Amino acid sequence: MSSPYISTHNKKHLFPHLVKILLITSTTLVASISTANASGIAQVSTSLNNASLLGQEMPTELLTFKIWLKPSNQQELKTFLSDLYNPNSSKYHKFISSSEYAQKFGISTQDVSSVKNYLMNKGFTVTNIPANGAYIETIGSVAKIQQTFNTQINNYLTKNGKVVYSNDRAITLDQEINDKVSFITGLDSISKMRPQYVATGALPNAVGMPGTMVPQLMQKAYGVDKLHASGLNGSGQTIVIIDAYDDATIENDLNVFSNRYNLPSCTSASGCFTKLNQYGQLSPLPESFPASDDWSGEISLDVQSAHTIVPGAQIILIEANSNNNDDLYAAINTAVSNQLASVISNSYGGPEAADSPLEYILMQAAAQGISVNFSSGDDGDNVGSQTTTPSVDYPSSSPWATAVGGSKVQLNPNGSYKSEAGWAWPWEDVGSTGGLSQYYTAQSWQRQAISTVNATGYGLVGSRRAVPDISLDGDPFSGFPVYDTADGTNWRQIGGTSLACPLYSSLIVIANQARVANQMPTVGLTTPYLYKMSYSQHQGSAPITNIVAPKYTQSSVLGANPGWNDITGLGSPYGPLFIQYLVNNR
Repeated sequence: MSSPYISTHNKKHLFPHLVKILLITSTTLVASISTANASGIAQVSTSLNNASLLGQEMPTELLTFKIWLKPSNQQELKTFLSDLYNPNSSKYHKFISSSEYAQKFGISTQDVSSVKNYLMNKGFTVTNIPANGAYIETIGSVAKIQQTFNTQINNYLTKNGKVVYSNDRAITLDQEINDKVSFITGLDSISKMRPQYVATGALPNAVGMPGTMVPQLMQKAYGVDKLHASGLNGSGQTIVIIDAYDDATIENDLNVFSNRYNLPSCTSASGCFTKLNQYGQLSPLPESFPASDDWSGEISLDVQSAHTIVPGAQIILIEANSNNNDDLYAAINTAVSNQLASVISNSYGGPEAADSPLEYILMQAAAQGISVNFSSGDDGDNVGSQTTTPSVDYPSSSPWATAVGGSKVQLNPNGSYKSEAGWAWPWEDVGSTGGLSQYYTAQSWQRQAISTVNATGYGLVGSRRAVPDISLDGDPFSGFPVYDTADGTNWRQIGGTSLACPLYSSLIVIANQARVANQMPTVGLTTPYLYKMSYSQHQGSAPITNIVAPKYTQSSVLGANPGWNDITGLGSPYGPLFIQYLVNNR
């Protein structure tokens, strides 16, 4: 059974690579792909397993790539973070600034200079180095890349019919820079993120189908209307939202939305809304999204749902140059290293890899008291859509981020909260993504809270990072109305974990407002709080009990302690109780 409401602008996004003239052409040669390892640099994506080798990339083709550098004192950083989130430590929640982080754990200017000079001496063009020296953005020809990094850039035909380019092996570095570099990204067209939303079609008006969670109903369902009545609306706080490509109409769309639902206007002129590129600059902004990658719906959903929950907060939208992993990582690095806000919301994800340069950025965010949240994804355990092996999404599986899943909210006739279930469509491969990470270890507070989970569906037990942590409304059938003129649809109804993440991030903005008023530090990484709360403080009086799963995920839903499952995590927070707990506990 398929849904009659799914539009063509749904969660399935393809990332085609234009076919170029090839030096060698073959449709029968199977690529020999090296396996990723935890310490490899520029690892080869497992997506190329069983791909067909088409031939070498043109030697004159120019690629933009990033060299990510190793931070100093890595063991000391891990010890510091352990103490920082240990309530029994004298360092508990004594967050540091970005400048203090740079002094204690940052990348040395000498290392930055050495690697930069090395690249320039090899004939590469250095185009950008962020203030914290996290990476060196570089342009070079395929021929020069192959010669310098001992690899081959080839074109491949993947098993799902896409033509992509990639390095054919994990690269090796000259000893001159080997101990300074942690990763090289941008040598392939595979490592991309997809927006985590599901659209159920255009709306004839802003009201939507019966049951649509318009802003006032969303506020009422989670008790946010009560928080607003007490003055907790995000005033004095900032939320950063990160997406890909430029949505040229987003500011106007936001204010059409705000006017329709009697929310305060939010403009760049008033200082409420700011749009930046991935380097933190007002211009130049990225190109608009390509036809195959509809990010305008994601941007509209993120910005408008956040403004619904925190109408008093400043919104900073950072638009990455593309949906390539490293461009989005660079955008997060900009927000963290410049301390643009204490909450960063990210509604996108992709396949897990053994390691990532983003981990260092997320650790810096945790050290600075910044909450970084990611949608868990909309493909169940990804079987049938991404892989034949159950897999969660990254970056939501990072132990230094909070993974936000999706639920389905039922309201009473008067609009008040009635009940909540896990969001999934058992007739399709669609639903809140969850499970156990293949690569990342859980933090101690999560291991203690769900230590008896029987992970039979995944074949993993013990200390694996479990996803999601918490959930909010994500059901597209009762989805959120957004105004989006960038793709020509105007009003449309959208759901998915892409909706849940900005809702959750906005609640943390409110918590920070209340904590600042009480002369307390920001929340920082939120999972230590979540796994120490009693269940009633998550959900109020209506716990999530009806757990369903997408079509291909049914056999892998975990049996867990009361209060946690791999569709909704710990459940769904009721605003007033949730904020009260975050303020009453230091």
